[in-house]
Amino acid sequence: MKGRTEILFYSVLTLPVLQRSDRGRYTCRVTSGPKAKWVSKVNVHVYDRPFIRLRARNGSVLEANVGQKSYHLDPELQAFPAPQVIWLKDGMVAAERCSRYRVNESSLVIRDVAEEDAGRYTVLVRNKAYGLYRNLTLTLVVNGRNCSSIAH
Repeated sequence: MKGRTEILFYSVLTLPVLQRSDRGRYTCRVTSGPKAKWVSKVNVHVYDRPFIRLRARNGSVLEANVGQKSYHLDPELQAFPAPQVIWLKDGMVAAERCSRYRVNESSLVIRDVAEEDAGRYTVLVRNKAYGLYRNLTLTLVVNGRNCSSIAH
């Protein structure tokens, strides 16, 4: 926009000796002149030891449909520090097995779902430096495009 000036401010909160009691919700308020106001809130989590928590979000048996544009196998993962995540399909590294598989943080994204995508998926989560290892196996059922009854 002509004549408009934008100014970018950076603000850093530094806690020199972090303690568990420092956790909580912090609010940053910025004012500039009589009308310009900006508020940002952030939750601060303080971890005093490494951990991995991993569980199924919606049960261990999941369903997708043939032809679905994409499907996300997305377990609930909380960890500190950030762990290494590897997905297996039927015991083999998923991303190496099929070019339609892509790991996105802790999720496995399957593009253009096909019948051969049905199977057992295991997510391996590890932090070697702290000797932390967790895994979770999910079963994906892929429903065919046409659902027809079985003739007797």
